[in-house]
Amino acid sequence: MVFDWQHFFESLGGQVVFLAALAYLLKTLVSRRIERETEAFKTKLQSDATFQIEAFKAKLQAEASIEIERLKSGLQIAALEHQIRFSKLHEQRAALISQLSKEIAEVPAVVADYVIHNVKDNESLGRAINRSVGLYSLIQTNRVLLPPALCVLLDEFSNKLTKIVTFVAVYWTRFPENEHVGPEYLAQRDKVMLDSASALENEIPELKQKLEGELRTLLAGASE
Repeated sequence: MVFDWQHFFESLGGQVVFLAALAYLLKTLVSRRIERETEAFKTKLQSDATFQIEAFKAKLQAEASIEIERLKSGLQIAALEHQIRFSKLHEQRAALISQLSKEIAEVPAVVADYVIHNVKDNESLGRAINRSVGLYSLIQTNRVLLPPALCVLLDEFSNKLTKIVTFVAVYWTRFPENEHVGPEYLAQRDKVMLDSASALENEIPELKQKLEGELRTLLAGASE
């Protein structure tokens, strides 16, 4: 029997083609499945990432809202505390202005009564010293409540009154009448009296008028 090699190779070739086609088909199916699974995995990862991002954003927004409310509450409390302190400051300043106005009106009159009418009276001198020193102390202990420009005027006003009382006391009240002095001392003594009287008549009223205007302005601001 003669073997049909042609038929064998033709048969073998058909199987090879079939196997090749089958291999190609399987490869295609596997590749598509891998692609689908890969896309599904990517989609899942993206979905999970998106969910995590959205959850993180929601958490941040919630925390931010809490912090904002906390900040608002803190600001409201701080504003209320500031308002209370500011109100108390206005009350303190208004009380101080009232007291200063009283002293500015009365102390020059007490000093003038001593210098012009009772220069030899120790009691009158004592009243003038007490009131002028009291005014000085009032100004110094309350400087933080007053504008610097007003403090300058108050210092000038207080210092002039204190200087008048001090010089008149040294040259007139406490100087013994029987003490022998020369003409130069007597001239200085007269000059002290003239300068003091002139200051009480001119400089002190001018300063008093300026101070009253400043205090009115300050009081108007404190009452707003």
